[in-house]
Amino acid sequence: PQVSAVVGIHPNYCSQAAPDDFARIEALVSHPRVVGIGETGLDKYWDFAPIDIQREFFVRHIKLSQECRKPFVVHCRDAEPETLEVLREMAEQGSLNGVMHSFCGSANTRDACLELGMNFSVGGMVTYKKNVELREIISGIPLDRLMLETDCPYLSPIPVRGQRNEPAYVAHTAKCLGDVFGLSPVEIGNITTENARRVFSLSE
Repeated sequence: PQVSAVVGIHPNYCSQAAPDDFARIEALVSHPRVVGIGETGLDKYWDFAPIDIQREFFVRHIKLSQECRKPFVVHCRDAEPETLEVLREMAEQGSLNGVMHSFCGSANTRDACLELGMNFSVGGMVTYKKNVELREIISGIPLDRLMLETDCPYLSPIPVRGQRNEPAYVAHTAKCLGDVFGLSPVEIGNITTENARRVFSLSE
């Protein structure tokens, strides 16, 4: 099978980056199998890197995305206001082509990201019984802005929660989203696959 990659320095590890590491990312983006930039973003849940350093790298990744015209993938954990602040600032410098990875944000964050032209990727958390509000929030995302993901090896969906996640389990997430949108899992799969092809410029 064809495998593509996104390249970046995760916010949890940006304080460990060597001076020339970002230059290596810049060099990699021209590779034909590299289809995006990231993960990048802000994480205030884990105390692995100071938020100001995370913010600096977040901005650098988005600038690189705007320069190379490849999408960026956003990791946002317990930092929605700060993430939106950066996205709004960068939108003033050029259009945004990004994906909110493993989206589990608020309705306000959803609406702000939609206004900024962002896309959304949804993983196994949407299947968890307690996440009724998350399913309601995701139901407000236009289908042409929605993609599926696994976040392997984490966040396995119901009914395999607790097991090591794997790509095949995305079918369970598709079924859940089908219930949310009143569509079959196959229809959800077709729509989200086409969206991923468009956003990441993937071949058939």
